[in-house]
Amino acid sequence: ATTQGGASGVFEPATLTVKKGDVLVLTSDGVAMHNLSFNTPENAGKAGLPAPTAYLSAGQEVRVPVTMDPGTYTFQCDPHATLGMKGTLTVQ
Repeated sequence: ATTQGGASGVFEPATLTVKKGDVLVLTSDGVAMHNLSFNTPENAGKAGLPAPTAYLSAGQEVRVPVTMDPGTYTFQCDPHATLGMKGTLTVQ
C-alpha cells in the first residue's frame, strides 16, 4: 500500500494471481493509515474471506493467508476505497 501525494493511495501491485495457501504480505510505505479488506460488495456471499487487517502505519507489515477457493476477489483499503484504493486477487 502506498500513498501518493495525499491520504488516498494505491496497492502495488493492484492485480495479483496466487494459489490457495499462499500468504499475502501487505507493507505500508505511505504516511496515511491503510488496511486490506475483502469486505466489498463484489465479494458478497463468497466464503473463506479473511477478516480485514488492522490499520498499518508507514513501515508496518501484516501477513494474510489466502484461504479462499479458486476465483476472483476484490480487495480494498477501507478508509480509501471511495478514492479508488482497490485491487483484484485471482486465486488459482
